[in-house]
Amino acid sequence: MAFRFYFKALTHLYYSYWNITLLLGIYYLLSMLRNFFVLSDLFVGLLYVLSFCLLVISSYVLSSPLYYPRSHWWEYDFRFRADIKCWILIDGRKINGRLSDLRRGAACLELFESFPVGYSLDIYTKILDREFHLHSVIRSRKEPISGRSLIYGVKFTIMILRKTKELNF
Repeated sequence: MAFRFYFKALTHLYYSYWNITLLLGIYYLLSMLRNFFVLSDLFVGLLYVLSFCLLVISSYVLSSPLYYPRSHWWEYDFRFRADIKCWILIDGRKINGRLSDLRRGAACLELFESFPVGYSLDIYTKILDREFHLHSVIRSRKEPISGRSLIYGVKFTIMILRKTKELNF
């Protein structure tokens, strides 16, 4: 029953996944110590070591902005965010958005338009008089609150940097 909820939290990208992972990690550590020092069962203790290592590896992979972007619970509106302004071109339309949580070749992209997972986007932004053209692919999608922006986890495939002043926001 508990692992069913854990799997549901992971597949739906709920942030409760991290609380359950912490509890599971503590359980693995305590069980590992109990099997090594109290019960003297080396084989079962090594299975707990293996389980704990796999849990740490999976937590590292899932801590990417593709799946769980760093969020600030106190920020509700774009006016209070320090995100990077960006825009994308779709069929000649300019769609404004925000980039946040840039790390490990991925980012969190917030848009008010709906796109499917697997869709390729060209993101344009300007930082310190440098124009960035980012080719990316949508890997995950979340709609945290109805009426707010959709949050996409995007993986960068190509990044082009030009020092120009052509972008207008």
